[in-house]
Amino acid sequence: DLGADVFAFGLLTTFQGELFDGTRRLLELADERVEVQVEARCWCGERATHNARLHNGVQVYDGRLFVVDDPDDQSVTYELRCRRHWMTGDGGPGSADRPEVRVQEVDIGHPVA
Repeated sequence: DLGADVFAFGLLTTFQGELFDGTRRLLELADERVEVQVEARCWCGERATHNARLHNGVQVYDGRLFVVDDPDDQSVTYELRCRRHWMTGDGGPGSADRPEVRVQEVDIGHPVA
């Protein structure tokens, strides 16, 4: 025990439903975990615990892990979902009308122009 308090905030899992490597290690080392709920909600009103990646409006579970915003590319977007709707890929009624984040896939480790 080093007597150090560590506070972290961010996503626990990828769009694939797997822990990020850094998150996994933090959880392995933590003596205690206290989760703070932010007002992130799925379209159904339940607590959003997953981020869904959509490609042309269809949820996908594979692909490159990291992407960067590109205003000219609208094929890849993200939505917050509860576990049930992430598992089923259900975007809910009117899902095409909700604003989403536009992104472009990039090769991590290389500068973005």
